[in-house]
Amino acid sequence: VQRPVVVAAQSVFFTDDDVQDSLGPSLFTHNVLRYADEARALEVFQAYNLGHVDNERTQFWYTNSRGQHCAAKVTKYRYDGDRLTKKNPEGRGATYYAKPPGVKRLTLELFGAHLIPTDPGKTVVIFEAEDTALTCAAV
Repeated sequence: VQRPVVVAAQSVFFTDDDVQDSLGPSLFTHNVLRYADEARALEVFQAYNLGHVDNERTQFWYTNSRGQHCAAKVTKYRYDGDRLTKKNPEGRGATYYAKPPGVKRLTLELFGAHLIPTDPGKTVVIFEAEDTALTCAAV
């Protein structure tokens, strides 16, 4: 019988400055603004610390309930006609997690977990994808 391996909890996190430096528009934000009220969408983008690497790659910050930025999921988008897609022309997606320096294994809470303590009486809706959650929250 093999004993389980104990993994140390993640202790290295991205700083607030790292998150602030990434904030900005991308194909994803422009697409959401096609359907949502701009003021509401911008409020949602700010609440979730939505960032970008460049115009095509959006950073969805994973911030835990203690306000620590654990990782960013980076998703590359492109337009396929009038539709925004995560898939390249060959049908594969380009998504990866950006981890803090020195972290080998990520400890993640739900995307948006940092918002739960701000209003514990609110209803929480869980989505499979970060982009779907943000789009629905904005719309």
